[in-house]
Amino acid sequence: VLEFIFVGTSSSDPKMSELASSVFSTLTDVAPDQFVPHMDTVCRLYSSALVAMDASGNMATPVMYNVLLAMSHLVQFIAGREEVERTYEESIPYVVRALAAFAEQDSYQFIEAFDILENLAEDSPRTLTSQLKLLIDFCLQLSANAQLDDSVRVKTITFVGWLVRLKKKMIIKQRLVEPIVVALFRLMSVAPEVEDEDEEYFGSNEVSTPSTCATQSLDVLALHIPPKHLIPTLMALLEPALRGSDPLAKKAAYLSIAVIAEGCSEHICCKYLRPLLDVIKRGITDPNVMIRNAALFALGQFSEHLQPEISQHA
Repeated sequence: VLEFIFVGTSSSDPKMSELASSVFSTLTDVAPDQFVPHMDTVCRLYSSALVAMDASGNMATPVMYNVLLAMSHLVQFIAGREEVERTYEESIPYVVRALAAFAEQDSYQFIEAFDILENLAEDSPRTLTSQLKLLIDFCLQLSANAQLDDSVRVKTITFVGWLVRLKKKMIIKQRLVEPIVVALFRLMSVAPEVEDEDEEYFGSNEVSTPSTCATQSLDVLALHIPPKHLIPTLMALLEPALRGSDPLAKKAAYLSIAVIAEGCSEHICCKYLRPLLDVIKRGITDPNVMIRNAALFALGQFSEHLQPEISQHA
């Protein structure tokens, strides 16, 4: 069976390669441990399949999909196996190109194939380190593409938050905080497509949109990135939004103020409490109900997370 998989997946016959890769995906799902003694051969198959698919100019194929699923199933066994981890690490640029192709063609296959990145983040995060900028840029690019299915965009935004939790020092070192914050703020400034989404700032089991997901991810940034690296970038976005006439940008500004309250509480109390409270007071008297609600949400978050300092301004 293994020989059939290894030979068949590399076959020039499309039907044979699709069948063999499907068997590969199925068996790694139900009996992944059976492949552990053969990981060197598996890695050679994986590398050659990626190179061949990339050279063909079409990465969103059934064979590529099956191979990504299979390799995702095997991630749980790679920790500590340096050569195998290196193969996965070196595969990431190819994986990103394949996922970008699936995002355009089939959102379901994109979501399923994306498991390989999530599993690496879970079980072998070191494999992501050298490719961190590539992964962040890829996720931000897809999340900003309104032509893609929302499920694709939500998946990539969520993964950015995951990478922030895992690799915060590298994200700071590689100066990725600013592009992440800018991208999230833009997503938060988009008109909701779901009725009453502006009330559902952190999403729910029923509603998860790029906008609500971006709000959640900004909260993750505030909890994991030191305020000195986060707040200056955010303030540069808030000031023009609050001065401007776009109600969606104003709503995003108040939501941003709200979600940094917990993670940046000490920094806000020391440097920004009075001016931000003045901003919130203006917001809760705004004639636009969407802006008022966002400002009231910010006030509630301040009341919860900035005690006892905020009580002095009651």
